[in-house]
Amino acid sequence: SLEQLGHRCLSWLQLAPGEPFTVLPVLSGIYVVLALAAFGVSCAAHLISLRLRVSVTKQLQSDVLTHLLAMDLRFFHREKSGELISRLTNDAANTALGLGPLIMGWLHHGLQFAVYSVYLVGTSLWLTAGVLGVVAAHFALTQGLKRPIRRYARQTYDAQADVSTALQEAF
Repeated sequence: SLEQLGHRCLSWLQLAPGEPFTVLPVLSGIYVVLALAAFGVSCAAHLISLRLRVSVTKQLQSDVLTHLLAMDLRFFHREKSGELISRLTNDAANTALGLGPLIMGWLHHGLQFAVYSVYLVGTSLWLTAGVLGVVAAHFALTQGLKRPIRRYARQTYDAQADVSTALQEAF
């Protein structure tokens, strides 16, 4: 139970549960240290994701531009210039934009998952089995929604490209 978990943690720290004036400052200090560690991990993840987003955007735009410059002139007569510009700028930036939260999620939530899993298994095996059932249901729901969301995102990007094409050709 959770009460046993509390006593177990206090025994690891070699603290007596009946002495609040020693338990409270030690636990507060541990909380502050863990909060600072979480802040450091969050900042590091943000900086890594920002650097990754900028480098991926630059690399995608460079690769697409290199490919476009190697295309035959007939390709440019068939395609609208606004759509090409939109694909070069918006699609590369939107693709790279999704990588930042993904990396931050892996770092931040992976650490949380590891810590909470230890507590969960130490608390109750039945509770652990229930949580695993909820995780399985969440995974199934996510997989079911993936295709419609991807189709909607593609339609959104195509609409942005059409607007950019119309504006580019109008001006």
